[in-house]
Amino acid sequence: MNTLLLFDNDGTLIQGFSLHKKAYVAGLLKVYDFNGATIDRSKLNFHGMTDQQILSQLLEMGGFTKDKIDPLLPQCLKVMGEYYEQNVASEKIVALRGVPELLAELNELGISIGLVTGNVEKIAYCKLRQVGLDHYFKSGGFGTDAIIRSDLVKIAIERFEKIKKCKFDRVFVIGDTPKDIQAGQEAGVKTIGVATGIYTIKNLMDAGADYVFADLTDKGRFTMIVTQ
Repeated sequence: MNTLLLFDNDGTLIQGFSLHKKAYVAGLLKVYDFNGATIDRSKLNFHGMTDQQILSQLLEMGGFTKDKIDPLLPQCLKVMGEYYEQNVASEKIVALRGVPELLAELNELGISIGLVTGNVEKIAYCKLRQVGLDHYFKSGGFGTDAIIRSDLVKIAIERFEKIKKCKFDRVFVIGDTPKDIQAGQEAGVKTIGVATGIYTIKNLMDAGADYVFADLTDKGRFTMIVTQ
């Protein structure tokens, strides 16, 4: 049985987001001449959103219209990625408990592993490189590819089908937010919630996750689910 596992990045595999926030500011300032200082960020919840969604929402709240936002989004994402890459050494990123061991186990089993993350592709790989996990992820769907998260799932599947030259019998999206679960559902694949972010096991169950974990330390249960 051909199985593909598509992991979210922030809050699922790793933690450490302060530089990513600075990358938004760098992109917004350089491309749109906007720093977001007028926005009340306390009312915002960007967990599970793509970088394109976040940029668009910030700009809309700052008074920008869609016709002004959309044409410059690719340039803004490029600036964000370059800023992050240039400054990544200052970021304190850690792999979440059980993640390195689980990825090593899945790799040993020969299971295809990819990413579905709202991060700009360059940012996603910079983060994973900081904790020595980037080599496990050959491809995926990224915030540079599309604005809607479920589209990222479909893009990741298509890329892996080309790489592996096969159709996958089962695909799982693994993430820490209800938006991850929703994206998997909309793409028609199985979902695994991991309560390592701001959402609880109950939150992820209520979102309709097929399976839910407190964290990724239980390699035995996880591998049993994805290989059964």
